[in-house]
This record gives sequence, C-alpha cells and structure tokens, in this order.
Amino acid sequence: GGFGIALDDGGGYNIYYNSVRLSTNQNSGISAAFWVGPVVGNGNNIRNNIFSNQQSANIRYSFYSNSPNTVFSAINYNDYFNLGANLGFLGSTLANLAALQAATGQDANSFSTNPGFTSATDLHLLGSSSLNALGTPIAGITRDIDSDTRDVSTPDVGADEFTPPNCTTN
Repeated sequence: GGFGIALDDGGGYNIYYNSVRLSTNQNSGISAAFWVGPVVGNGNNIRNNIFSNQQSANIRYSFYSNSPNTVFSAINYNDYFNLGANLGFLGSTLANLAALQAATGQDANSFSTNPGFTSATDLHLLGSSSLNALGTPIAGITRDIDSDTRDVSTPDVGADEFTPPNCTTN
C-alpha cells in the first residue's frame, strides 16, 4: 500500500491546506490519500485539504482511519475523492460522502468531487475546478504554496489558491 499523509502516532496535529493525489497503483495492501493509525491521540484538526486517490487497482481509499472519530477535534471542508468503490474507512467501509460524514460525526461542509488537477504531477487546480472558494479561513495561514494570497473569507481548499477565468459569451 501507500499513503499520501499518514498520522501514525501522537496527536494534536493541524493538517491544513494540503493537496494529495495518489496515482501510481500499488502491488498490494491498502492505499489511502489520508491514513490514520490505530494509536493516534486526540486533538487533530483536519481542514481545507484535498485527499484524492486516483489509483485504478487494489484496495484504495481517500480516507482511512484505524482510530475512532474522537481523535478529530475538527475535520471539515475537505475534498475526498476516490476512483475506487469505497470513499473511506472508519470502523467499517464507507461507500460515499454521506457515510463518511456519519462516521466522523463532522465533515458537514466537506465534499467528494474530482479536484481537477493540472496533471498527475502538477497539483495546481485547473480554472474549471469546482473547488474555488469552498474552504474556511484558518488564522495565520495567509499564503498558498506559490505564495499567492489566500482569500480572507472564502479560501480555496488544497495547497493552491486559484482564480477561475471569467465567464465569457460568444
């Protein structure tokens, strides 16, 4: 298997504004864009991330937690996308976003859509991406991965703050 972001031990993590895309198939095991081990402690804040698993073989998830939902102080405003049959795992397999929301007891403002990355290796978002302005402001984080200014009221999720092109008519 393989993991994009893995929390294996400890607690009190703040995981904000990340873009994860898994695209290389693994030979065996479970893969997850976001993985939480069985001994992770409480106080974890997971917001404004893109967890995209675009592998096409074996057991794969966007979100996989071996720990109970109580380890998450806040988990919301994330994009969970998976090409596989199941979106996530938390105590049992979670088929879709509604099941993931029920399992975490949070994620009310999260979504499940193909993020629309520029390519498999360039995780900037295309202008046509539906993820514009879907995040929530987080104090102290004012710039994205390119040092572009984050929108102060409706930032984008993921590492890239982007501006979609203006609509035009012909």
